[in-house]
Amino acid sequence: MSLSVTRLCEVFRDRAAAVHDLVSYSYSQGLGVSEETLTDVTLVEMQRALQPYVLTRKFTKFEESSASGADWLWTIGRPGRWVSILVQAKLARPGAERLPGLHHGKGSQRKTLVAYALKERCLPCTSSTATSPAS
Repeated sequence: MSLSVTRLCEVFRDRAAAVHDLVSYSYSQGLGVSEETLTDVTLVEMQRALQPYVLTRKFTKFEESSASGADWLWTIGRPGRWVSILVQAKLARPGAERLPGLHHGKGSQRKTLVAYALKERCLPCTSSTATSPAS
């Protein structure tokens, strides 16, 4: 048995909707939720849903700021057919006018992300929790 694109997309959509619901609810209750919490829950649930077709490496804060520019690295597929995606996540707080980006520090995080992706031969990607679920 292998991982189908349909199954992969289904899991991504389900996680996007779950994260959106969690962020919306937490802010409506005056609690908020941290980007780190969302990352942790997302990685655990994605690993659970897609195992053994996804390998996840979560970067420490030090690695993120000094080496990779990313929150995590996903390698998805099967032996002989893997794609690696370097992900930097950003939290869009409900009602915010702007989405935080990789431009702080004159784009240093973006530059670090792209340089690391080129060196490791993976795709750089940013992931945002927006104020409306993915359709």
